[in-house]
Amino acid sequence: MLREAGVVEAEAVGQRRVYRLAPGALDEVEQWCSEVRSFWGQRLDALDTEIARGARARRQGQ
Repeated sequence: MLREAGVVEAEAVGQRRVYRLAPGALDEVEQWCSEVRSFWGQRLDALDTEIARGARARRQGQ
């Protein structure tokens, strides 16, 4: 399955098959992870700001 997906390359060495990670095979996964990390990082920063803002408002209202 990994070979069909292009993630690994196979080489016949006698009766054995030697598998190695294909160059660049995980570049697309790395790009996706980077985008997700950025997306959630921004949203979590915004959530932190809103929580701090709400805490300040509660302290000022007491």
